Amino acid sequence: MSTLSRVNHVDIIGFLDYLARERNMSKHTVRNYGVDLAQFLSHMAENDQASEFPDKVTHIMIRSFMADLGEKGVSRQTVARKIAALRSFYKYLQRRGRVNVNPARVVHTPKLEKKIPAFLTVAMMERLLAAPEGGTFTGSRDKAILELIYSAGLRSFELVSLDHEDIDLELKIIEGVADDIKVSVQNSPSGPRLEIAVIKKFAPGQVDDILFDD
Repeated sequence: MSTLSRVNHVDIIGFLDYLARERNMSKHTVRNYGVDLAQFLSHMAENDQASEFPDKVTHIMIRSFMADLGEKGVSRQTVARKIAALRSFYKYLQRRGRVNVNPARVVHTPKLEKKIPAFLTVAMMERLLAAPEGGTFTGSRDKAILELIYSAGLRSFELVSLDHEDIDLELKIIEGVADDIKVSVQNSPSGPRLEIAVIKKFAPGQVDDILFDD
């Protein structure tokens, strides 16, 4: 029997129904909240404290739950999510007058590990920029897209929303991106030429104002 199927506490059922109906949360999110609360209730039962749930739960009991999760090798991110579920649950109970205090509020969320973001080396970036095949419209388009993303730091939605009028081919400046700040496109890894010549080659052939259309 799954953890979620064992959730039969009236307060938890009411809370999950509230999340689904009033907060319009996804089934996946509601299920995760249910699993987290069921695990806490199981922990309480294992320590002969089930009768204390929910109105006599203390922050010490929640910290005991956290320690138990840590001993089982549960990640800090998952522990933090479970504490957030308990905070939301007790906030819900407070608003309905079921409890006077939220014991999870004084429990500190575990400090999350800082993950170093993945990055491309110079050689990897050069291979990526050289990947599009030359001599074709799509190859030229893809080359210009990659160069613009790299040299101007454009986000994908900014790139696809570019119009012809946003590009100043003489000054090598893009307008209307990055919160309407003009962005220079001079810093291409292949030199100041960027791929302005490529844009000049294929942009006039577009049938509408969108620069990077199919």
